[in-house]
Amino acid sequence: SAVPNAIFAGTITSGDIIGSGADLTLSHSGGPSVYLRRDDTSTETDNSLGAIYFQSDDPTDGTFNTGAAIKGMAGYTWDTDAYPGYLLFQTRDTSGALATALTLTRSQNATFGGGISMTDSILIDYTGSDGQNNDAGLKIMNDASDWGAYIRKDSNADYGLRIDSGGGNAFNIYSTTGGTTRTFGINGGTGATSITGTESLMLTL
Repeated sequence: SAVPNAIFAGTITSGDIIGSGADLTLSHSGGPSVYLRRDDTSTETDNSLGAIYFQSDDPTDGTFNTGAAIKGMAGYTWDTDAYPGYLLFQTRDTSGALATALTLTRSQNATFGGGISMTDSILIDYTGSDGQNNDAGLKIMNDASDWGAYIRKDSNADYGLRIDSGGGNAFNIYSTTGGTTRTFGINGGTGATSITGTESLMLTL
């Protein structure tokens, strides 16, 4: 016989809802929404706002365990018209607990917990300034001020590639433009080499 449907006119206020062998399908002409709500008027930094846990059976004892999770967290203490939040994407290896693979902060920054593998190129198209008020580019840094490597095109079209040990002995490969003059240069430490105009350069190592 057919399994009857259950229709609720209002909200469900009982405890946990468990459906064994069930799928959840939502439909709405305007597109369905799912709300995970923390019922709390004093939400503080790092409080959980809601989470989705992906689980399966342990092969021996029948308990359900989590292999991956997505968590919404409070990014700061909530106040009137201020509701900061961040997202955690967590995975689990063959041993140990859940570990955060990706954090999306309340400032829309992304922090990866491990390496990044890509099968396509990376496009960085940004015309603002970074946190150190330098024209934006691709930077590899070991702290907030020292550059390991820096690729950029700033407002002066200067410093195409800079390799820096954190002091004044940076090695720079750069090009500059000004009127009809174009200069390509290499400098490092106290010395500098510049090439002006159209030239061909070949280095033999």
